[in-house]
Amino acid sequence: GRTQSAVSHALERLREQFSDPLFVRTSDGMRPTPRASELAPRISEALRAVRAVLQDPEFFVPDSLERVFRLSMSDYSETIVLPPLIEALREQAPGVQIEVLSTAAFQPRYALESGHIDLLIGNQDVGAGAFQQELFVDAFVCVVSASHPVIKRRITLKQYLEHAHVLFAPQGRGDRLLDEALRKQRIERRVAVRVPHIQSIPAILSDSPYVVTVPAKFAAALNRPDLRLLNPPTDLPALQVMQYWHQAVHQDPAHKWLRHLVHEVAEEL
Repeated sequence: GRTQSAVSHALERLREQFSDPLFVRTSDGMRPTPRASELAPRISEALRAVRAVLQDPEFFVPDSLERVFRLSMSDYSETIVLPPLIEALREQAPGVQIEVLSTAAFQPRYALESGHIDLLIGNQDVGAGAFQQELFVDAFVCVVSASHPVIKRRITLKQYLEHAHVLFAPQGRGDRLLDEALRKQRIERRVAVRVPHIQSIPAILSDSPYVVTVPAKFAAALNRPDLRLLNPPTDLPALQVMQYWHQAVHQDPAHKWLRHLVHEVAEEL
């Protein structure tokens, strides 16, 4: 909303402030210098914070929102939550973009504190300074090939121990909740394969004698006739799926709207 002259004067003041030309003329137009490219993301974050302060929550309108939200979630949450969330965003806020980052890529507490991510969906220890809300509760099931040579309509504890398992292990670690529950019952799985991505497990199971223990909603979402879902042969804890956010964005109208939308989508699950 400024004239060309006003922009030129503002640019001169910025050049003096940062001791850098910031933008230079080329045959293709103005090109940012490395210093300008370095400053851009930090200034973008500052402007986002200013907009959040100035925006009147009572007049927040999602369908006019243009913003990128960075969400962190595992393969499991991505399979269950992301498709209905994207559909809801397409209908309610077509100007919103979602960037999904893997939970294995960083420390969740630092990522929330630094603003590297806006929302974390899963089951994590995020430490102090973060809010959390339950989205849904899932159970664990065993999955085997429908043509498994031994395991048919039920799996016994003896079969669970005798057969090798496929383990979902991002960053080389297994599922914290599941591993702890099995350890307390002195049940030790014989692991044949460890994979960092849960999505690769169905193809591995399809024509093998392996067993995998995964969340029920993920197993059901696969909807594959070549796999069989079975109740575990032992008591396993419920998997509580949460959304986490930092207190810095707690009152941000756009962030509050996104959290509410995620919760609505999760309730439908």
